[in-house]
Amino acid sequence: MRHVILAALLVASAPAAIAAPTPKEQLLVPPKDAAHYVVVSDAGKHGDLWRWTLADGRIAYRHSQSLRGWISETDQVVELGPDGLPVSIEVRGITPNGDAAETLKVEGSKASWQSIADSGSSDGRTGYYFPAGGVPLAVDTLVDKVGAAGNAGVDLLPSGHAVAKLGPTMTITGPSGQKTVRLAYVRGVFAAPQPVWLDDKGKFFAQVAGMSIMPEGYEANAPAMRKFQEEVTAAELKAIAHSFLTPEAKAPMLFDNVRLFDADGGKFIENQAVLVRDGKIASIGAAGSIAPAGARVVDGKGKTLVPGIWDSHMHIGDDWDVLSNLANGMTSFRSPGTIGRAAASVRRLAGRRAVHLRHRRSQEPPRGAGIADRVERGGDH
Repeated sequence: MRHVILAALLVASAPAAIAAPTPKEQLLVPPKDAAHYVVVSDAGKHGDLWRWTLADGRIAYRHSQSLRGWISETDQVVELGPDGLPVSIEVRGITPNGDAAETLKVEGSKASWQSIADSGSSDGRTGYYFPAGGVPLAVDTLVDKVGAAGNAGVDLLPSGHAVAKLGPTMTITGPSGQKTVRLAYVRGVFAAPQPVWLDDKGKFFAQVAGMSIMPEGYEANAPAMRKFQEEVTAAELKAIAHSFLTPEAKAPMLFDNVRLFDADGGKFIENQAVLVRDGKIASIGAAGSIAPAGARVVDGKGKTLVPGIWDSHMHIGDDWDVLSNLANGMTSFRSPGTIGRAAASVRRLAGRRAVHLRHRRSQEPPRGAGIADRVERGGDH
């Protein structure tokens, strides 16, 4: 899943008319002894997930869900090699995106994959294939593999490298009494670390978010686990966010000889110089015309500088979302339907710090608006 691990639970795109998906009646049927997970939110239960082992040793998964009329009926079969990496994956069924069909086949040193999103191959590179879609629970084998690899991590296909960072533990209660679970973060897969929960053997246990995957019988623990997770995340992000306020971070930076996108004029302007001071654009002029003392100079030859990006429809999950989007150039967003605790998380992280940058041909830039000021709550649409 090259999208966010739980994106398959939330996506609402128009169906893709590529091929007829495998109908629900032809998908795998979980046996009575299959491991059973549920998809839950504060509003209640939305779906079911199962995992079991087939007679030939392959791992099977099944996903059945209806979320506000968005239907997901999929199955997935994974064959792992001796090194714990997938050598075969087949996904079937339908999601709100349309046909969920996807395959991976590894033969010798060559891996080939096909999905409705892309197709490709990798000859000579080994790694854990990260599907474009698939059953959300099937991330468990990747989490187990990355968790066991320690600091060495695991190479990914088509590209990338994943590492797990272990966090603190907490005690929860389920059908068998008390259980100790550990929070961990998988890094290197997405722009921000992805939180997951491990059992006392270091294996995948749950994933907690606005939409959570929980073992059946443990779903009542999701709110407390989410609160614990948010507190741990906030503590780690606080130090990172404060590093933006150091003298080094606030020192002037000059982008010289750069191609500038003028958002007001809707055009590109060649050979420009842009001075940034204290997180804001201080001045813009011709290349070589600005020479502030003590500024770090970045040669922008052959590169283009663009204004901060607006995302007009974005759902904030936690503090990591804010910083990762800033790192990718997104300085403003509108979040239709962000739940109250997430909005409070954004305000806690941003404070009244001005981070919204706009390109203006003026020696005195406008005052920026803080991230918190740009969180808009309302109905999703």
